[in-house]
Amino acid sequence: MLVRVHVVRPANTARLHGYRGQYRMCTAEKGQKWRPGFVSLEYAGVYPRNAHLAEKLMTDGSVQACIEPDLPLVSSWRRLLQQAFKAGVVPQTQASPLGTLRNLKASQKVFSVAAQTRSEASIRRKIHHAVNENGGARALLFVSGSSVLRKSPFMEYLSMDSVAMIGLAARMRAAGEIPAHVEFWAVANPNVPSTKRNLELELVKIEEKIEAGATHVVTQPFLHLSHATQFWKAARKRGLLERCDWHIGMGIFPTPAAYTFWLYLSGIQADAETRAHTQHIQQCLEQDGNTTAQVARLQWIRSLQFLTDTLEVHQTERVCGLHVMPLRAHAFVPDLIHLARETQTKVSRSDAQREDSDHCVGFR
Repeated sequence: MLVRVHVVRPANTARLHGYRGQYRMCTAEKGQKWRPGFVSLEYAGVYPRNAHLAEKLMTDGSVQACIEPDLPLVSSWRRLLQQAFKAGVVPQTQASPLGTLRNLKASQKVFSVAAQTRSEASIRRKIHHAVNENGGARALLFVSGSSVLRKSPFMEYLSMDSVAMIGLAARMRAAGEIPAHVEFWAVANPNVPSTKRNLELELVKIEEKIEAGATHVVTQPFLHLSHATQFWKAARKRGLLERCDWHIGMGIFPTPAAYTFWLYLSGIQADAETRAHTQHIQQCLEQDGNTTAQVARLQWIRSLQFLTDTLEVHQTERVCGLHVMPLRAHAFVPDLIHLARETQTKVSRSDAQREDSDHCVGFR
């Protein structure tokens, strides 16, 4: 069953130039609500204000889990940040960032495990540390990693990838080394160039991750919308959207630099579409007189509208939540998360009268 979109314009957006309306989603038959019932937040724990933001969102129930990224070498990450924002040095931390958050339950912790250039023994130690020495974990998110060293000619033959790591974790769980309740998560890149070969490679990789034991897939932000549309249609045709739970990655783009930084992280080469969108963000800042917070809100709404208007999530598809990935602890991040929740849960009087359950379609 397809969902239908109702576009409404709230009264408090008069100053947001370029705004095209907000939305909510409901089934065509019963007006059932469509909302992101599960929202996770990427938390690197770099600065104290990041901890304050994460704790605030966890406390008020806006976020149900925090994902700790497993970053590449600090020197490489520092150069990336300096290139994008001309910011200062990112301090290195030895302890788990999630371990510093107050009142964080095991069911709210997701630890990333990146292959990078690690040996199998090193990956085993990292897995043990994540599930046994941090007060427990809800899940492990396996990624190959973005270390620049992985691009070396022979590294793909010498290091593990995410599929191999999920298989390793499954064997460790069978041997009792990992608690049975710990979930295995994986990632997907919906921005791959929409050629038949590129799409096939990405979809086969996702399928291999699911078959190895992944029960959740977290996507990168939808940055190149035409590529993402083709990816979603191909994943739907292959049946992947019904085989595991999907968490849609949501980047935050208050400036052109933030958007181009995400393009770099996702390995997207600039083309006419990405250049046009970079210029659009710049125009929002310069011509329309918006603040960075207002521009971030516009881009956030654009991403949410893409999920509803273009992707048209089916009722049988297991799209269960959003994964929010702020590059900085912006003060407006909570407002964006609340926007995603509140605008989607508003139903008209006639819709509310027709509802006979609290079942949610799509995000649940």
